[in-house]
Amino acid sequence: MKTRGKVLFLFFLCLLAWAGNSLASELEVFGPQQYVRIDGEPNVYTNTFSARPDVGRIFVHNGNESGERRVTNEDLRVSSAEVLLNGEVIFTSSDFNQNIYELESPVVLLENNTITVTLGSKPATFLTVWVLQESTLPVVSLNVTPNSVLQGTSSTLSWTCENADSCSIEPGFGIVSPEGSISISPSETTIY
Repeated sequence: MKTRGKVLFLFFLCLLAWAGNSLASELEVFGPQQYVRIDGEPNVYTNTFSARPDVGRIFVHNGNESGERRVTNEDLRVSSAEVLLNGEVIFTSSDFNQNIYELESPVVLLENNTITVTLGSKPATFLTVWVLQESTLPVVSLNVTPNSVLQGTSSTLSWTCENADSCSIEPGFGIVSPEGSISISPSETTIY
């Protein structure tokens, strides 16, 4: 008896429709962290964070986007600051003024990172800093040959997984290598 649809790939087809051929998204690996200037000597702030060793992007917002002023009519934007990542100067005082709201720069990220922000402007001025890193999403391909299975015969299930820490096929197979194939003979309609 001929049975159609012995092997359904609904899960993987949905996953492929969602993932596409090659997708990337940005992952926030630090922040947003706000640094506020206080009275006295320049304020030095230090934070640490983890990331995948690779390139990323650092963003700085200087004060409020609108350039909003406090009740005393003082600007909330920083005009004297320095931002370092892992000891490397990313932005200096020459990058900041009352007309600059957003700064962005590519950076090299390590597994463990240290960001240092020094503020030397008027009290109550502030910066908001965050770091993004590209995060590649997994891509899965699953095929069966032939795609119709007669009862008592078999098909070959083959797969590839990219950008994944592990791959699993259920039911019945569990963790598999990122690339492979196996002969299957399902006794009933099965969704893998």
